[in-house]
Amino acid sequence: MQNAGGIMTAEDLAKYKPIQRDVMTITYRNFKITSLGAPSGGPVVLSILKTVEGYKTMGDLQSLNLSIHRLDEATRFGFGAVIIIL
Repeated sequence: MQNAGGIMTAEDLAKYKPIQRDVMTITYRNFKITSLGAPSGGPVVLSILKTVEGYKTMGDLQSLNLSIHRLDEATRFGFGAVIIIL
């Protein structure tokens, strides 16, 4: 890594200790979705999925513009909700 301009050393790797975190699980359209909790992006993605789950026409070509709009708004809400929770 240092040959490529990086600053990580073998000592850094030797000192590394993984952190075990709790997972989050939701049911999305009869599928079990599991992700890591914060500080990963998992809570945002799970929030987005739960928000769009109620829209039965998500992804239909006839309502593509509306689906994109709903996904955009769900994404904005998902990021906002997770920031408030943290």
